[in-house]
Amino acid sequence: MIEKARVLFLAFSGIRVQNKRLLELGYQSVELRHRAYTIASLPSLGLLTLAGMTPESWESKYHEFSADTMGVIQEFQPDLIAFSTLTASVESACDFVKQLHGLNITCVIGGLAASTLPMATFKDFDSIIQGDGESSWSQVLDDCLSKSLKKVYKNTKPYNFNQSPIPKWELLGQEKRARYTVQTQRGCSKACSFCGASRLLGPLRFKKDELIAKELFELKKYTKAQVVELADDNTFALGTRDALFDALEASKIRYFTEAEWSIGENPEILSRLSKSGCVQVLVGVESSVQTYSGMGNKVGHLDRIFKAIDNIQKSGVSVIACFIVGVDGETKESIENLGDIIVNSGLSDVQITLQTPFPGTRLYKNLYKQGRLLKNRSWSYYTLFDVTFEPSNMSVKELENSYYDLMKRVYSNSQSEKRKLIRKQIWKIASKLK
Repeated sequence: MIEKARVLFLAFSGIRVQNKRLLELGYQSVELRHRAYTIASLPSLGLLTLAGMTPESWESKYHEFSADTMGVIQEFQPDLIAFSTLTASVESACDFVKQLHGLNITCVIGGLAASTLPMATFKDFDSIIQGDGESSWSQVLDDCLSKSLKKVYKNTKPYNFNQSPIPKWELLGQEKRARYTVQTQRGCSKACSFCGASRLLGPLRFKKDELIAKELFELKKYTKAQVVELADDNTFALGTRDALFDALEASKIRYFTEAEWSIGENPEILSRLSKSGCVQVLVGVESSVQTYSGMGNKVGHLDRIFKAIDNIQKSGVSVIACFIVGVDGETKESIENLGDIIVNSGLSDVQITLQTPFPGTRLYKNLYKQGRLLKNRSWSYYTLFDVTFEPSNMSVKELENSYYDLMKRVYSNSQSEKRKLIRKQIWKIASKLK
């Protein structure tokens, strides 16, 4: 019997924060702790998808980086390790791969960070996979076996999303997670200048609805999943998706997704959203000070956006309203005003991040040209919660302090309890609609 080659899929996941005061606030807030746990428990859909297209001639294992990772490697003895990492965890991945030198293990890295950061960042890896990983994976495996691995693999055209394999959910074992992920589309019709995801891996593509239905079935089969996150940038970018609603409703799964606030002005979407199992949708309100380029008809007056959000919540679906702080024109007063808007609103959930110029975005290129990127802040600061550039009307310290004060105010126990009650009321509406 021929011994199988072994591949370990290694994910560097979880939320990272460099600002110690903010990190401590996160520990103190029940709401922020719960959100961090939920995000950290999300499995790497990209790695599980590659595992799903790995032939049976390879033995596969999935693992999320932790203190016992070296022990897992010593026990499994992989021939190949496929790394996946976000920008903020790139340095952790690069530090770890150095520890593997001399162990005769081939190490490759892919994902958005590998596609957008300078190649020199990954000099200690044997190979870098840029763009859609599915396009290159089979060739990477073959070349690994034949000892002819290239330094860089880059697809020349976007991957055909309708050929997507079913992720290998069984690699997750029996551990229960707060949420699992399914992707129904890749990309977005918008090109917001700050977005570090929508167009960096190619144009907007949709997965066949029958493939989504099969994926949901397999997910429930192996994980008993009750809650799913649609790993889409903008699920209803082109309007109503009746076949998708049908598949989700038939799965009897509850789901979370991301969409534009304008779905609150679309009666067809609102009539099906809750009934199809949607319990929460993340909506980008973005900045209260500046309109980013590339947002298209996503731009709207705050009154109109809040009315649309109210419509979504009245349909039985909770909304996470997302705000970006620190754009050009931001002041201490404008951040305090944003706090007033949020605490006096009827929002059921809130996400507040600092403007972060992720590599590959127009925002990054513009700030780089202006010489405003902070040279003493490495990729580990690109967390969405740490300042990485010189603000236009404030000092770095002033922005950090104002952001901290805003987070402390919005995520106080009283505000968190208020939003919890609003969510309960919304989900009562949903139960009556079914």
